[in-house]
Amino acid sequence: MSAAKTKGKTAKELSALIESGQAQAETMQAQARENMTLSAEEAQRPVSSRVTASATMAFEPSYGEMGKGEAAAAEGAVEAISQPKPEAMAMPRAASTSATALDAYWGTYATPEERRAASEMAPMMPEVVIGTDERIEVTNNEQYPWRCICSLNIRAQDGSNFIGTGWLVSPRVVLTAGHCVFLHGAGGWASSIEVIPGRRGSSQPFGSASTGALRSVRGWTESQNSDMDYGAILLPEDARFGDRLGWLGYTNRSDSELESGVVNLSGYPGDKPSGTQWFHSMAIASHTEFKIKYMIDTFGGQSGAPVWQYLPDGGRYGVGIHTSGHLSGNSATRITAGVFNNIVSWIGQAP
Repeated sequence: MSAAKTKGKTAKELSALIESGQAQAETMQAQARENMTLSAEEAQRPVSSRVTASATMAFEPSYGEMGKGEAAAAEGAVEAISQPKPEAMAMPRAASTSATALDAYWGTYATPEERRAASEMAPMMPEVVIGTDERIEVTNNEQYPWRCICSLNIRAQDGSNFIGTGWLVSPRVVLTAGHCVFLHGAGGWASSIEVIPGRRGSSQPFGSASTGALRSVRGWTESQNSDMDYGAILLPEDARFGDRLGWLGYTNRSDSELESGVVNLSGYPGDKPSGTQWFHSMAIASHTEFKIKYMIDTFGGQSGAPVWQYLPDGGRYGVGIHTSGHLSGNSATRITAGVFNNIVSWIGQAP
């Protein structure tokens, strides 16, 4: 068989696999919602914490020891400013270079056979580029806020490897998607996750840290409810990245506040050179009580990326955690009051 025919056949097989995986994911999510036995309160209950949360509904960002600074991601890439402002209230270990790996989404919504087939063909994942790819590469990764966005190398319990994105919300806590920390089809809790802030390909200016201290909520770990697809990584005490790099704020925004401005999203997609960070911004297309939907271009590997609003005073506040996508629009788990309280709780566990 000629190389051209082989290539065509591979692309066709890969396209069919992706469509099948998306359909399977939608079916599993619908079944999870139908079979949901937990109350809304129980679904939001942390798996390993009962810490009382702060009453404030906006956790402010920090610029760390390196300071604020101001610079675009690259020429022509400028974060979109949103209105109005919400009501305010150790040296790392050396990093390793990850091999090609699938987005963590496949760890829940695919069988081992499907994951092997996808890995052999290309690192394709459910989050999608919609129409023309308008993402811009982040080239000044050591500047704020880009240095607070982390590349994740995820090692599952069954030995498989995945990639994802996370973002600092405190000195030692990295927020991410639930399916990055708890992979239903790959043994449950990840055995370890390597966190690399501000990565740019092989350049890892702040090193990395690995940990197995992970958090999520019962709605995800027990019921696989996509509305509860969020979690956190607690860094070791000797890897207090946020002290130096700072972190993004986060807030529970009202419907009108979400609708009044655009959102920004940046992460580490698997269709670009390994370990590079890519950015795009756009207005929110729609939202529900637990989800935010947008036409921002993403790709697998960006699971867990911050969806944030950039305020006129320079503050960045996360309003969602990117989780999945479809040609009709990509989506994030919305930071609701319940999500907000759990983030505060997890920060209390890793001060």
